[in-house]
Amino acid sequence: MDIFNIEVELADTEARRRTGLMYRASLSDNKGMFFIFNELGDHTFWNKNVNFPIDIGFFNEDGELLNIRSAEKDCTLPVKSGFNNIKYVLEVNKDFFKKNDISLGDRIIDLKNIDKKKEKTSHYYNNIVKDENYYILSLEKI
Repeated sequence: MDIFNIEVELADTEARRRTGLMYRASLSDNKGMFFIFNELGDHTFWNKNVNFPIDIGFFNEDGELLNIRSAEKDCTLPVKSGFNNIKYVLEVNKDFFKKNDISLGDRIIDLKNIDKKKEKTSHYYNNIVKDENYYILSLEKI
């Protein structure tokens, strides 16, 4: 099993989740925005005021990738996972999952450390703190 690391910005508050990637000119390769929800659900996304197309990965509470959807530049059409047990969502550049051979069933590892972010724990095994709101997220390719 291979491990793939990506630097992510956390969207773990209502305000951060609402803004997401809006008003950004671009997103660097191997970077993304990681959404953490308090409740499981089929969370709705769109790409309004985002100047580039994205892929959206939907993960359950165990970190398993259940669905990947795409949204075109400045698209206001809603994008849903089709699952009602989504806890985490990863927004990345379009075709990121395909280019990095990340597929359905692959998992985010060491999620407990992401959820402890609010406790400001600084010693992580796989998710290394970059600064207050940036992390290295590790995906295990099955």
